[in-house]
Amino acid sequence: MTELHNKQYIKGINGLRLLFAITLLLGHIPQPDFSDWGKTLAQIPWPIGCAYAFFALSGFLAGYHSKRNISVLSYYKKKAKRLLPLYYLYILVVIIVYFAFNWTDAIWKPNLLLYLFLLPEITFCSYTGIIPLVHLWFIGVLVFFFLLFPLFTRIEAKKQSRAAILICFIWFAFKFCLYFINKESFIYRFFGIMSLDCLFLGVFAGILFRNGNATEKKIAENRLISIIVWILFLTSGLYGKFIPSVFRNEYIAIITVILILCVSSSRPIINLENRILNKLGAISYEIYVVQILTIILTSYLYSRLNLDLPGFAIYAICIIATLLVSWIFNKATSFLTK
Repeated sequence: MTELHNKQYIKGINGLRLLFAITLLLGHIPQPDFSDWGKTLAQIPWPIGCAYAFFALSGFLAGYHSKRNISVLSYYKKKAKRLLPLYYLYILVVIIVYFAFNWTDAIWKPNLLLYLFLLPEITFCSYTGIIPLVHLWFIGVLVFFFLLFPLFTRIEAKKQSRAAILICFIWFAFKFCLYFINKESFIYRFFGIMSLDCLFLGVFAGILFRNGNATEKKIAENRLISIIVWILFLTSGLYGKFIPSVFRNEYIAIITVILILCVSSSRPIINLENRILNKLGAISYEIYVVQILTIILTSYLYSRLNLDLPGFAIYAICIIATLLVSWIFNKATSFLTK
């Protein structure tokens, strides 16, 4: 399978990162919790569950690049350097902005401590998230996964793929039982949000991909499968609500894994490999983190100026503003972590 990737980089990955980040942004822009556009924006059925697509993609890359008995300390340092400076810089900027606008009541809450101690998923599970920080639950899940992953790599290499799929089944089976016991409970929401089954499904696929699995190669080169999976992803906003919630995250994770294989193909039907997509995809993490504050401030400015723009213009302005702010945050964190 060497024609599809090299040892360090998988073709089309940055393009997928950008696609998921922008899709999440498009879904957040019309949300009344973050903006006040009135009825200017139609509720467009954008693809669903892109946070869980990110989980599957992160798991895929972790499995693909995994080595047995990696240095735990160096692994933690690498992940902390990537995740935490932006995470804390964003929280600091949010606090400063909210104090500057005298919105302190919206940010200065006891739950802020959970964000500072890297437990944002707890606030999300309990419906007590702080609005400009609410989406940071995603980083809490990734931190939990990356804390566990070095332990996973201690498993014998030839048994890792089986161990990864076993973790998927056990996690999902427990969540499935909790769904029927009480789907409104905190513990069910916690298991759903943490999504270790989605992450380790990605790990499983990434390990097979690294090892040149013949089945994955056939999937990657099958154009009919590519067409079907792209249609399923792009139209998921239309039918996703009909998929029971207990399966929905896993469904998106499976689609994501197949999309990764398809974009890495030697003949992808949608080519996500070019210089612009690679550059923008490289700041996809920043796009995800800064987008809520960017939407809030753009909406505030929109209201203060009494604008009445068509929906496509609002989307375009928010996308451009988010890309600009993401680039600034990327440069700031790069400077801080030199």
